[in-house]
Amino acid sequence: MNRTPPQRDVPPQKHAPRRGALLVLVLIVVSMLSLTGYAFTEMMFTENMAVTIHGRQLQATAGAESAVELVKSIVARPPDQIAEFGGLYDNPERLRGVIVNTGDDGDDLLRFTVLTTRLEDNTPIGIRYGVTDESAKLNLWALLEWDKAQPGTARAALLALPNMTEELADHLLDWIDADNSPREFGAEASVYATLDPPYAPRNSVPPRLEELLLVVGVTRQLLLGNDLNLNGQIDPNEVAESATMSSMLTSMTNADGAPWSEFLTLDSAESNVDPNGENKLDLNSVSVEALTARLPLTDAQGFAEFVDAYRTFGPLPAQNAAASRPAPVTSTSNPSTSAAAGTSSTIRSVFDLVDARVGVPARAGRPAGVLESPLRSGDPEPLGEWLAVLEQWTTTDPRPRIAGRVNVNLAPSVVLQAVPGITTTTAEAIAARRGFEQSTAPAHLGWLLIEGLLDLETLRQVAPFLTTSGDVSSFQCLGYFDSRGPVSRFRVTLDATSFPPAVISWSNLQRAPLGFGPQELGVGEGPPRR
Repeated sequence: MNRTPPQRDVPPQKHAPRRGALLVLVLIVVSMLSLTGYAFTEMMFTENMAVTIHGRQLQATAGAESAVELVKSIVARPPDQIAEFGGLYDNPERLRGVIVNTGDDGDDLLRFTVLTTRLEDNTPIGIRYGVTDESAKLNLWALLEWDKAQPGTARAALLALPNMTEELADHLLDWIDADNSPREFGAEASVYATLDPPYAPRNSVPPRLEELLLVVGVTRQLLLGNDLNLNGQIDPNEVAESATMSSMLTSMTNADGAPWSEFLTLDSAESNVDPNGENKLDLNSVSVEALTARLPLTDAQGFAEFVDAYRTFGPLPAQNAAASRPAPVTSTSNPSTSAAAGTSSTIRSVFDLVDARVGVPARAGRPAGVLESPLRSGDPEPLGEWLAVLEQWTTTDPRPRIAGRVNVNLAPSVVLQAVPGITTTTAEAIAARRGFEQSTAPAHLGWLLIEGLLDLETLRQVAPFLTTSGDVSSFQCLGYFDSRGPVSRFRVTLDATSFPPAVISWSNLQRAPLGFGPQELGVGEGPPRR
């Protein structure tokens, strides 16, 4: 009999629950890896952009530096080659939108522009494509020399500037002079010690013009003006700033005049060498033989003999020399006149020789007589030719580098009237008569006499303070691309009194708003004429 084994109650098997934790974990890991990859990609993209921008910034800076090198190469050339280039006064064909190189696609051009402020009637009216001759400004070092020779001259010179007062002039002079004695309206250490915080005046000419902002009473508007973007004019957004700051100047006149920085300098100078690069012939010490050999004049020997006689015996008193008949250097028997011959004399400028007469006593069997200068004010054309040659080859100052003389061909009228001996009326007449650019400006001061702007005696007095050219230049240089991108902008001062020209000041203007449009910078235009 089959017996069925008893059935046991077997509990039903429980299957483990299906969990998605691993999938979630995988999803999280994948997501994190994806986000990490995205973040890495984004970071690399950002880094690539940063590297690209930095590279373009470096290229823009190199473009601006190329502008400096171009100007250095031009200022080192002789005047005739500078004129052939088109000059450095206003030359948009050569100094605006100059192409340095092309971008990777051959379309994105790297350019540079050289520019500076354009002044008209002592007021900035925009820009010109060139450089500023620092000799067209008033040199603070020269001011101290003038004041040492004739006290009060420096204050009178500063009072020619817009918005200047006697108090401000004396404050400025007390800051730059070496003593601790305050001037009539000045301020020395005792005044600055009461300020919060206290500080002391430098008692020397500062290394940078901006330091004059520390002078009591000097404001940013007076010294630097309201042209915040340095584009040579007051833009609409700068007018409000100007109005706000001018409220502090209600006691002054012409509060909107040009800032003093347009008229003051620390750096003006000129080299005192001839076209061959040698020191000019000092009329006070050169021998007759050397002067005859080096002067490219048809009557160089006669002129040299007259110079020697002038130095030895001195000039005769003026006897209406300007009206006397023009004559070459001659000897006339005149014992009575020779008795009036003066003693040895120093030549302050070549204009001491114009219309001069020298009484020569009898010597070595030669009778006494009178030598007349070949430089005759009554004969303008030959006089101009003589003076042009003498300006190039001779000097009365033996220093190889002369600092502080004012360029009469380019200086604004307020700077000209600061020169001792030049009145406001004369300064304005000189500025109005100049109808030439730097490249065609007369190469000698004699044009002031020939044009009737100064009489001979006045020209003799002011000539030691004047020049017709300078060798220190300042300008802005910009490097940029045709497409949007970084712009490098600097203000540079070049000293060409020695070779090669040297950069003596370099200021970064990156923080200043650009202030120039594409047309002003030549963006999108073809290459300028080279």
